Amino acid sequence: MADFGAALAEIVNKYCAEFIPDVIVIGGSIAKSADVFIPSMEAGLDPRGPEVIVSRRIDEAALIGAAVFWTGMFAKKRSPNDLRANISQQESSL
Repeated sequence: MADFGAALAEIVNKYCAEFIPDVIVIGGSIAKSADVFIPSMEAGLDPRGPEVIVSRRIDEAALIGAAVFWTGMFAKKRSPNDLRANISQQESSL
């Protein structure tokens, strides 16, 4: 799992350079094993980077994230087609 933590840190560092988050939340099923890979992940992260925390709502994390995303979509008066186009555009730039 140390290799996984190091690889995850490498990926997270790339995204943090672009998006500059304040916090990275580890949630979902993987959070159940966080104590195994978080130390090696944190060791590989840029020390100026965001704080890494583990969600306490492991089983509800995906549902809460979807709800926040969905309500934000309506707050900005976007249609699901607008979001699909945005996702496709982002994927093509990777």
